[in-house]
Amino acid sequence: MPRNLSPSFLAACASGQVRLGFFLRIQFLTETVYIWSGRGSITPAGPAWDSSSSFPYGQAFTGFGWMGSIGSIPSVTDVIATNITLVLSGIPTELLTDAINAVRQNSIATLWLALSDANGNVIADPVQVFQGTCDVPTTKEGAVTSTLSITCENPLIDLNRAPSRRYTDVDQQITYPGDTGFFQVQLLQDFLLLWPAPYGNNNSDSTEPPNYLTITPGQTSPVEVPVGLTQQLTVVETRPDGSTNTIMKAGYTYGGGPVYSSDPTIATVDVNGLVTGVAPGMCIVTKRFVESEYLGSGPSRPSNCVTASVTIIVTQP
Repeated sequence: MPRNLSPSFLAACASGQVRLGFFLRIQFLTETVYIWSGRGSITPAGPAWDSSSSFPYGQAFTGFGWMGSIGSIPSVTDVIATNITLVLSGIPTELLTDAINAVRQNSIATLWLALSDANGNVIADPVQVFQGTCDVPTTKEGAVTSTLSITCENPLIDLNRAPSRRYTDVDQQITYPGDTGFFQVQLLQDFLLLWPAPYGNNNSDSTEPPNYLTITPGQTSPVEVPVGLTQQLTVVETRPDGSTNTIMKAGYTYGGGPVYSSDPTIATVDVNGLVTGVAPGMCIVTKRFVESEYLGSGPSRPSNCVTASVTIIVTQP
């Protein structure tokens, strides 16, 4: 029970005669439902005694009377994920499907305990006794009417559930449609990693490595190759002085480092950059530039290793 109860609320509790009611708000995806435990419609006028009160003054609540019930709300001293059950009976059988469709899992439900004066006016401020999320509704069908039950779970229940999100493109699209940040993450499990290694000790060659390599097509989007067909890749290096040089193209073999496929059972690639589709799936083709040992300072001469990769999607012809 909150400790900042209004003086009028405390006075009503000590009067020995209490008129109470429960007010419920469920925030579905399509609409927000406001109901209370009495009969008829009521609109609490307010104002709130406590400025932090979340009770929706000025909102009309529809009474469900004897047709609805609220399960027990346990009072515990430990940190326990308690829940409540909301039951609505007397639903015509032909309207049961509409009622089920209106209920959305994970909708937020908030329940207040309110006191009223002799004239039926709500005394500020109703006490919030529960807030949680709706679970999947259950039904009990009768010949003429049916009963709909909704279990509302305490937010603490999430601590007992393992997260079901994944670092994949499919999962990313659920929350951020169109975002491609995780597009190639699932391909990393098949990625073939080759540690840089120099081609011998060429102390006479002081050529600096290129700044970067550019592969076309596929530098900005995946390349589709049907099974049994081929796609030519071209790789251009950009040197530190801004000049460019083609190091892989059709009919030209250049000794500027290997080119390989992360999964040859999906697609293969030759030394000229010709990709051949083998079976439906996805893989990564990588070009690695390793031409010389750059003569830097000291005895440790780093390898000139620069790579570029493209995603290959092999489809049925």
